[in-house]
Amino acid sequence: MAKKRNRYREMERFMTYFLAGDGVVFLLFLLASGLGVTWLKVITALLCIGVSALGIGYLYLSGELLRPRSRWMTVGFAAVLVCLLFSLILRYPSPDPAAGKNPGTSQTGNQQTDGQQSQSTDGDQQQNQSTGGQQEVPQNSGDASGGTTGAQQSDASGSSDASDSSDASGDSGGQQ
Repeated sequence: MAKKRNRYREMERFMTYFLAGDGVVFLLFLLASGLGVTWLKVITALLCIGVSALGIGYLYLSGELLRPRSRWMTVGFAAVLVCLLFSLILRYPSPDPAAGKNPGTSQTGNQQTDGQQSQSTDGDQQQNQSTGGQQEVPQNSGDASGGTTGAQQSDASGSSDASDSSDASGDSGGQQ
């Protein structure tokens, strides 16, 4: 009977090291996932899943899986495995996909929703980008391309004099 206790203590010490290592690998996975280091995220996820599955498998094969004295080991490996799987499914934590973009703009904020394009005075077409829901209205010269004159733009924006639409920035009614 004395040998059984020593064998259990050896297994307990061995599983404690494995569980602590599994926890450290899981924390490394969370760090790699948060920073966006894909190759490290994949390696740590595979390692963490493998160690947790082997730990639970060893507890099952040794008959210690459902014993009350070994429940902390079973719960520890299962908790790390469940947390990792939920993190992979929910993609948490993961870096913001728009983090590399300019601050203050989102990925969809720079795209036009209805496909309208404005024409410049020399006939080139440029995409009208809006930030914060306000759109810039470029001043057209009123040439044969169908553009509007400065007075027509000021009437459309609700302003009564044509000098508002002829400022240096080219936007009507003082909008920026």
